[in-house]
Amino acid sequence: MNPSERIDQLIAGLTDWRGKTLASVRKTILEADREIIEEWKWMGSPVWSRDGMIAVGNAHKDKVKLTFSHGASLPDPDKLFNAASEATRGERSIFSRAIRLMRVL
Repeated sequence: MNPSERIDQLIAGLTDWRGKTLASVRKTILEADREIIEEWKWMGSPVWSRDGMIAVGNAHKDKVKLTFSHGASLPDPDKLFNAASEATRGERSIFSRAIRLMRVL
């Protein structure tokens, strides 16, 4: 099974809002640049790359998390990213930052 098929399978298994959210994020990423490729890493994580990793997507119990490998260097005027001090399990990260997409009731 290739990485895109594995991501399809992951999304199909998420029958709630998380599947729809991850599918939407995936579509947006792939439409941004035709040269972006999908990979499957770390025992079950969708990864989008183009000349290096761009982002990793994960569905958690209460959120969909999109982690950008160089997020700490990206401008964030709307404060969408988590704080750098919350980037990786409470440890400060100078490289990655994430956006947590939560369900709004």
